[in-house]
Amino acid sequence: LSIIYPKVFVCALNWWQASRPNDFFEEPGDHAGELETAVTMYLTPNLVLPLELAGDGNALNYKIKGLREGWVTAQRKWTAVTQDTGVGNPKKATAKNGKDFFISATDAIAEFLVEMHAVNIEDMYE
Repeated sequence: LSIIYPKVFVCALNWWQASRPNDFFEEPGDHAGELETAVTMYLTPNLVLPLELAGDGNALNYKIKGLREGWVTAQRKWTAVTQDTGVGNPKKATAKNGKDFFISATDAIAEFLVEMHAVNIEDMYE
């Protein structure tokens, strides 16, 4: 596409990687783990069930090596992976940790967007 649209720069970001999860959480986890649960507790607490109802976050892994090692990604069928679709232990999630992480991540994303806006895409390498 860059040949057809040379002035377009495409990138992707993962909000949950925009800050350092291990600085905020003991076990960040994955889907509905400590990180996602804490951020949801901060942003929309009405969507979070009491943590005592949460599962332990145990999950099955892929049989295929590349998917298991993480250098290939694919959508997971949550109902086949875990008993309750959670991957990672949410039990230590708090709204405060969610808020702290959310602020850190959104600050990092905002900084990226400001830098991206200012850069000349034809001269963006050092």
